Amino acid sequence: QVRFSDTVVVRPLVVWAFASRAARSGACWQEMARDRDRFQRRVQQTSVAIEPCLQPEHRARVWERLHAMSSG
Repeated sequence: QVRFSDTVVVRPLVVWAFASRAARSGACWQEMARDRDRFQRRVQQTSVAIEPCLQPEHRARVWERLHAMSSG
């Protein structure tokens, strides 16, 4: 169980000027958003490419072919 103290202590956040300006510029967040979108697109493309190989019918055919080759 989580409990919070009734006594609230506010501490000032000490930052460096350059870090504060960089955080406010938005460039970092925009880059992260672009990277996230690229990653999601690549995951989707990869999923479309390998999804047929993961189907039970395909896996059964491969299993049979591999066992036919090893026993023959």
